[in-house]
Amino acid sequence: MPRRHHKSYGDWISTMSFFGVSIYACLKGIEFFDQGNFIRAFFLILASILCLLGSLRYPIARFFDEINKRRQ
Repeated sequence: MPRRHHKSYGDWISTMSFFGVSIYACLKGIEFFDQGNFIRAFFLILASILCLLGSLRYPIARFFDEINKRRQ
């Protein structure tokens, strides 16, 4: 069975890194949006969303495991 929980400090460090980069990218995206640079803002907001999903990878995996379990 795949691992679905934080079991090491490395897992926690990578999760917090994803979350921190997500916040930073979102703030920079808003800054570029205010400056009128919409393409750069769009890609930074997209990167922010993807990093946020990366920080939530374990809860997302457990959610889909639960869905698959209920289907069977």
